[in-house]
Formats: sequence, C-alpha cells, structure tokens
Amino acid sequence: MKFHWGHGILIALICIVVGFSIVFMRTFSSEHDNQLITENYYAKELVFQDQIDKKDNAHRANKQIKTQFSEQGLHIWIEPLESHIDSGELVLLRPSEEKWDVTISLENQSDTILITPDKLKKGRYLLQLDWREGNELYFKEISLFVP
Repeated sequence: MKFHWGHGILIALICIVVGFSIVFMRTFSSEHDNQLITENYYAKELVFQDQIDKKDNAHRANKQIKTQFSEQGLHIWIEPLESHIDSGELVLLRPSEEKWDVTISLENQSDTILITPDKLKKGRYLLQLDWREGNELYFKEISLFVP
C-alpha cells in the first residue's frame, strides 16, 4: 500500500481529535480544585457597586493598609494614623485552603489590629478590610504573603 495525500489528511484529523480529547478530559478532570474564593460569591456580586463606592472613598481619603510581621503575629493598621474604625470587618482569605481563612469583627478600633501566628499559615492571603469611620464607608484589599 502506497502512502498518499488522503492518508496524510486522515492522520492529521486523527491527531486533532486525539489532541482535543486530551485537552477536554484534562479540563474536566477531578484533579483540579475549582472552588470559589467565597461561598456567597454570586450574592456578593449583586452588591458590587457598593464595594466600588467604598474603594473610591478609600482612594479619595488616601487610606492605606500597612502590615508588619513580628514574633507576636501580623500587625495591621490604617494610615493616616488618625483613622478610627467605628465598625467593620477584616477578612484574610487564603485562596488555596479555605480552612485557613480568618475573619475578625472590628468595633471602635483606633490602633493596630493583631492576628496571632497560630491563626495563619505560611503562604499567600488576600486581605480585605471593610470599615466605617463616622458616616463614611471604606474598603481596601491587598495581597499579602505570610512568611
């Protein structure tokens, strides 16, 4: 049997089908963890404009989240230092392991927030701070690596 262009087309089509099948099976295999960062992701999306307004308020007021690691743990504060948190919530989300997420409710906080080392694991976190100062609402989010 002689090899001609018809055989070449058939081999090319078989390779394409096999290639797409491999990609399709890898995409939907169970070895990937496809969890959302938060359980209420879709509900939170509905109030996203409020989040944008809070971010704009923090940007206009030049609010910055500062962090420092020490033997006592992770110290978090807001600059300018005159900031006074009337109420709010601090969330440390660990994208790779939900069990290491940390949520702290804040009431009348004017100085440094301390998170002890036993609540944190080495790795990447997403720090989200949602707070109220007087009548203004603020939100800041930073990426953080715990050594």
